[in-house]
Amino acid sequence: MDPERVVPRPRASADPRFEALWHHDRGRMVGLARRMLDDAGLVPTDVDACSDWAAPAAVDVPLPSAPRAEFFDVGARLGATTVVATHTIGAESVTEREVAGFAELCDAAAEHGLRIALEYVPFTGVRDLASALRILDQVNRPNAGLVVDLAHHARSGGEPDDLRSLRPELVFTVQLADGPAAPPADLLVDAMSHRQLPGQGDFPLVECLRVLSDIGVRAPLGPEVYRPECADRPASEVAAELYRTTVDVLQQV
Repeated sequence: MDPERVVPRPRASADPRFEALWHHDRGRMVGLARRMLDDAGLVPTDVDACSDWAAPAAVDVPLPSAPRAEFFDVGARLGATTVVATHTIGAESVTEREVAGFAELCDAAAEHGLRIALEYVPFTGVRDLASALRILDQVNRPNAGLVVDLAHHARSGGEPDDLRSLRPELVFTVQLADGPAAPPADLLVDAMSHRQLPGQGDFPLVECLRVLSDIGVRAPLGPEVYRPECADRPASEVAAELYRTTVDVLQQV
């Protein structure tokens, strides 16, 4: 992690009144990150994303997972409540051994006072909401829940009404991003490089959020937008744009 790039981000995020921050970290510079968060008045929510319960990927991945112990350490030191868990990129399905591994991950996280939020991602073995719910039903752990990333939900073929059957307490985090209705050829590249700002694409974000609100979901919510061009812009400008577009969507719910 490059301190020249990370230092201004929490302060910039605080300026447009963000109240929380998703944090990607390898355990380095955690003390500095903690001080920055405190100075900015930010509350970290999730440490994202741990795959140390599933088989290693058979393809090159842009953000390989650190060992689970690093996530637990970083989460505890930053004051986060939740570790996001994702399955292996490029996998076709989830094995019984991996389900057992997810249960072990939940149990290990509980020893650190942390929750595990399973994120369904269409280019992994947990590719849709139904797949994620089957795993949660199988492991039946009190600290296990879901990340509902509405971009992944749309790209996996999910509809707003698919969310209506959820138990609200299962939803630990909601993430927003947008995109064109027509799916691209490469979903991984799309997710990591071409996400659009909330409200600037075709995804039914407002309709999904209305359903989540109707069923009583009360969870941290915010944008997760990967766009390479953001790296070359002032952090305060990017944060303000993310905040504005997120609020614009929320005001329609």
